[in-house]
Amino acid sequence: TPLCRSVMGDSKKSEEARGTDGTDSAQAKRLEPHSESENAEQNEVQNPESKAESSGADNPLQRLLKAAEKNDVAELNRMLSEDPSLVQAADSDGYTALHRACYANHPNAARALLAAGASVRARTADGWEPLHCACKWGALECAMVLLQHDADPNSPSEGGLTPVHLAASQPSSRALLETLLWNPFADVRARSRAGDTPKDLAARHGPWASLFDIVADEINVF
Repeated sequence: TPLCRSVMGDSKKSEEARGTDGTDSAQAKRLEPHSESENAEQNEVQNPESKAESSGADNPLQRLLKAAEKNDVAELNRMLSEDPSLVQAADSDGYTALHRACYANHPNAARALLAAGASVRARTADGWEPLHCACKWGALECAMVLLQHDADPNSPSEGGLTPVHLAASQPSSRALLETLLWNPFADVRARSRAGDTPKDLAARHGPWASLFDIVADEINVF
């Protein structure tokens, strides 16, 4: 099964040049994992599953990543009992098994990895933490698990996108966006490098901009 990934390039052109956060092109590549920089979500179309195959089926890290993607909790537990250090290992783009479990929306795999010591603050080469992956792909259950383990809804990627930005840009993710908005520490006024707030992206990509109007100042500390 192809893996979900948004596609973000490494050129120096900013997100402002496109007038969006770049999620339109990534949406067309729903089943490929993402990479991101200032030019955001256009140039890289690499499939980690292919990388896993080219790296060899006997590579322990690749087997762990695949187990996370497939929600094979028994295999995760077996491998991590044999080599606990694998839980912090990452592929060449910085994706850990927790990132993989979260963009595939496998909360049981995420819980197993967290119990084994996975970090909710692990960052990819482009600054995405597991919560970014969950929010980009509407993985509500995984997002809730991560928030229960103190994931930061305000952590900015290299392009300045927070998990709140990413949830706001997904028209099918109302429940996830509401969950983040009710978090008293979620900064709804944060701006990406393109100058967009989460509400700006919600207005551009779907029907949920009005949700930001009901976030009372006394609820949100920002």
